[in-house]
Amino acid sequence: MRTHSSIVFKLNLAMVGAVVLCFGVLTTLISYLTYQQAIQKLEDDGRSLMTIAELSLKDALWDMDTTGTTDLSKAVLQDKRILGVRVQDKTGSVEQAMVQDGWPQDFRFLEQMDHIILERPVVKDGEEIGLIKLVINRDIASNEFWRSVTTLIVGTILCLIFAATTIYVIGTIMIKRPISKLRSETNTIASGNLNSDIDQSRNDELGDLARDFSSMRDSIRQKIDIIHVQNEKLEETVELRTQQLREETEKIKTIFNTLEEGIFTLSTFDEINPNVSSSLYGILDLNDHTQWDLQTIIFAKTDMSREQISYARTVIESSIGEAEFTFEANEQLLPHRLELNYKGRTRTVDFSWRPLCVDGIVEALVVSVRDVSLFVEQDQKIKENMKQISILNELIQGQSDRMIDSLTKVETILSSYKKEQMSDERVRKDLAALHTVKGNARTFGFHTLSSHIHELEHHLGQKSDYSEVERKVDELKHVINDYRMWFQKLGHQGSAIPHEDLNSIRLLMMEDKHSEAVAKMDQLLVSQSPTHVGIVIRNFFEVSARQIAHDLGIKLPHISIEGDGGCVERELIQVIEDCMIHMLRNSMDHGIRKSGQDEGAIWVKIAETDRSFVISLSDSGRGISLDSVKSKAFGTSDLSQELTETILNDLIFKSGFSTADTVTEISGRGIGMDSVARTLRGAGGSIHVKFNGPVEDGHQKIEFLVEIPRSLRRSRSA
Repeated sequence: MRTHSSIVFKLNLAMVGAVVLCFGVLTTLISYLTYQQAIQKLEDDGRSLMTIAELSLKDALWDMDTTGTTDLSKAVLQDKRILGVRVQDKTGSVEQAMVQDGWPQDFRFLEQMDHIILERPVVKDGEEIGLIKLVINRDIASNEFWRSVTTLIVGTILCLIFAATTIYVIGTIMIKRPISKLRSETNTIASGNLNSDIDQSRNDELGDLARDFSSMRDSIRQKIDIIHVQNEKLEETVELRTQQLREETEKIKTIFNTLEEGIFTLSTFDEINPNVSSSLYGILDLNDHTQWDLQTIIFAKTDMSREQISYARTVIESSIGEAEFTFEANEQLLPHRLELNYKGRTRTVDFSWRPLCVDGIVEALVVSVRDVSLFVEQDQKIKENMKQISILNELIQGQSDRMIDSLTKVETILSSYKKEQMSDERVRKDLAALHTVKGNARTFGFHTLSSHIHELEHHLGQKSDYSEVERKVDELKHVINDYRMWFQKLGHQGSAIPHEDLNSIRLLMMEDKHSEAVAKMDQLLVSQSPTHVGIVIRNFFEVSARQIAHDLGIKLPHISIEGDGGCVERELIQVIEDCMIHMLRNSMDHGIRKSGQDEGAIWVKIAETDRSFVISLSDSGRGISLDSVKSKAFGTSDLSQELTETILNDLIFKSGFSTADTVTEISGRGIGMDSVARTLRGAGGSIHVKFNGPVEDGHQKIEFLVEIPRSLRRSRSA
């Protein structure tokens, strides 16, 4: 509570303080001067007394009259201001010291006290014959000082009482009463009576204040009049705007009900506001509104799991009543497209969720619902048409005859794919085979096939739910059927001429060497006849390296192939190409690209023995990261062990081994070299790796050595 204090009281207090301060200073000054005057007077009287004593002592000291000096000392002590007197001659024969009664009778002790001490030599005929010394009581001056101070204090108090009384009377008459009157008048105005008069007759500061109050009263009165006028106008404006809002609301309702989208608002998960667009009834197959909630009208008609519905409920309930960013951070957990089942019919519906905010706080959620079944169906048709166009374009521009065997391999894998047969060994084997086909597909320009195989690889490698794997298997089967269909329409049979029939065909051709049919058959025989290993690899690298360089975004490396080797059966050409595609990709991606070389190089050397071909491959890359390989072999805590070629061969051809940080459609799954080893073992061949150079910056170059039998039949019979 605010404490009230009077101005007059404050003024009195200030004046009293000022007077006390002035009188205090004055009292101190006067008392000091009084004290100094008393001291000076004592000293002057003492000197006068010493002058008289000197005249009386001249003869007594000259005659060495001790009785005379004694009488003179007693006479001096008659003055009570003198505490002690001491007389002595020059020779010391006569010495007299006397002290007032009631004081210590030791003159030297008096000299040490805080008193006035005067002394004067006694001179006769110009010769000093003795000395007189007086001790004067200083307390006399102190007593005089305190009497003066007491008098001044009493006077000061009387003056203060008079001044305070005078100030109070004057202040009450000149200040308090006018202020009280002005206050009473302003209280009247404050209570709402703006017509009350204010006394403005004074010509002092209080009069100025009264006039200012009067001006303020007049200004307030004018502003109130203006407010009254504005309120009347505002009421008219509000009434007009209300009518306009009614009309606009009716228009919005009309537009709202003609929208194809269904719109409703949510205040909680279990409560949908009754004001919804008319389209919502048709989209969600609803009857009259009774008590709607999301679970009843939407989620119960979908195949959403309980966990997904729980996520949606949590997002909605945690967003309403909170800041807008809370909803934005969790919006992705809400469904945006659902398949709704209505009485045996399926309808695709899109949902758009938007927060309705007031001052940054979400008050409700506005949900827009749109039936996109027709658009989805059309989109699927467009995608299917685009896929067919893409496949047709690939067959026209690519080497379609090279892919028929690969399609057959994939069909063989997929035809017997069942959940109960998905053992780890079966998955690894299938991944190796699929990885090889994918590499060949990319090399020969069949990107649709390679992308679908890559998706299936991803789900197999991640050990996804079998239903998802089964869906990808079905998609891949459809893609293969599409390729088969276009193969047939384009006239590609894809059947190779068996090796044992080639000689018979040549004998038949001898009968008619000049016919056009014989010329075409000769070209076919050349394509089906055994050819040199070097030619197979050179032709394969010429196409494959260019495609892989494009996919990796690097320059085409320089490829050196030394030696041609002997002739190889057609059945082994596919084995060589299936192996080379992985080794070539490995060198260009892990070797050249990761080394950051502007233009790398790959070296291939071909040799032969009586029973096999030996192919070595190396590149200009920096080699393998020894620490990366060791961490895979020994764990990150034991990188000091030596990495031998035996350990490296055990690791590098193991399914799932890879030093890549990320998985791409080109590499990174650790399947390629496992596929090479499996393919070669199936053909009776082998592969191993050896170090090819010193260790530099934690890396060491390697060289792959591949051994392939000269004859697949001989290898299998052996």
